[in-house]
Amino acid sequence: MNVPFDLSKVIFVATANRLQPIPPPLRDRMEVIELPGYTPEEKLHIAMRHLIPRVLDQHGLSSEFLQIPEVLNAFLYKIVSETYKVSSRSGEVQKKKKKKK
Repeated sequence: MNVPFDLSKVIFVATANRLQPIPPPLRDRMEVIELPGYTPEEKLHIAMRHLIPRVLDQHGLSSEFLQIPEVLNAFLYKIVSETYKVSSRSGEVQKKKKKKK
């Protein structure tokens, strides 16, 4: 194209889950803004409203077949947290496998 561009008033926005894979020369020119992840309560809420109903539906069950006492919330949080971690790790493994091919 050989057309000059003035990028002096342009802002580039990028997102990443981890900083490590970003090359240092690029990272040096970035303003990094870290945002916190979901709180334990938010994770539990997501599981109760979205994940558990989806699994029940996949198995042909309705929510009336499942009653979760309030005392199990801490236990459910631990399960949900581990599921998020495993899901994240398995996604990273899949990405590494694709890169090797």
